[in-house]
Amino acid sequence: EWGTFFPPKLSAFGYNETVAHDFVPLSEEDVKARGWKWNTQAEVASADASDDVQICEVTNKPFKIIPQELKFYEEMGVPTPKRCPDQRHKDRMGKLNPRSLFGRTCQKCQKAIQTTYAPDRPEIVYCESCYLSEVY
Repeated sequence: EWGTFFPPKLSAFGYNETVAHDFVPLSEEDVKARGWKWNTQAEVASADASDDVQICEVTNKPFKIIPQELKFYEEMGVPTPKRCPDQRHKDRMGKLNPRSLFGRTCQKCQKAIQTTYAPDRPEIVYCESCYLSEVY
């Protein structure tokens, strides 16, 4: 027991409410088969019809933009989002590199290196020493 994480069965949150779901997405059936919690309310946005409610262009879920957030967008001169916060988070997570390493070679010295950039990606990849020599 000592030094291990609490079992998911004791979590106060559903699996779909945690960052674990971002990195290891499981279906509701898989989660329940393991005896873990799944929060169906997490998928339903709570918004009063009387308030200024937006509809997400991807999920069709209602969401609100609070006054402080609206003020920030106006001050920064950016448009208000058309996607709900959950979808925006999902979009950001989709831009992350995969959680695996690929064997590549440094494009400067040809040394073998491990990187999260797949071999078919166009980015220039350097080993640590070549990168430091380029930057400094």
